[in-house]
Amino acid sequence: MKKESLLKLSERYPWLAMYAASFASTGKKGGRPSTLFPRSSYSLRLTNGENKLVDEWQKIFSGLLGKSPSRGETVGLLAWLARERYETVIEAQDAPPESLEELLNIFKGM
Repeated sequence: MKKESLLKLSERYPWLAMYAASFASTGKKGGRPSTLFPRSSYSLRLTNGENKLVDEWQKIFSGLLGKSPSRGETVGLLAWLARERYETVIEAQDAPPESLEELLNIFKGM
């Protein structure tokens, strides 16, 4: 059921198509699953608080997707969501924000 809803959402949000495809069950058990989309490895330095936030989002996405995303997929989903939100904010404003404080106030107000 979650896979079907993800596929429907990917019609409105094309960037979700890669997640819908990557969460499709292959029927193959054991070992590392094959990668449908090439990903790059990056080293991140996160605070304990930031790590906890990523863990919280991983649990949220796990419930929504029906399968636990990797930490990288979680960060990728958050990046796409932030982009969608930012574009919505920019469309509603006369001009893009000129400072981080202004951006934070715009996001907080929506």
